[in-house]
Amino acid sequence: MKLKVSGISMAVAASELATCVGTKVVGAKSLEEMVSKLKKPRRVMMLVKAGEAVDKFIDALVSKLLT
Repeated sequence: MKLKVSGISMAVAASELATCVGTKVVGAKSLEEMVSKLKKPRRVMMLVKAGEAVDKFIDALVSKLLT
């Protein structure tokens, strides 16, 4: 199975994320860009601090995944 990972981090510059040499990690500058790089069926793993931030991120992500 070939896996490709697209990621976004609010704490790490996309250029740094994209420089994971030797991996299949592809950085994104926005949530829209990250979602556009995911092939269907999409699988998403989130690492978000618990609380209101989770709900906001899920809402934003779901709206992008449904478009």
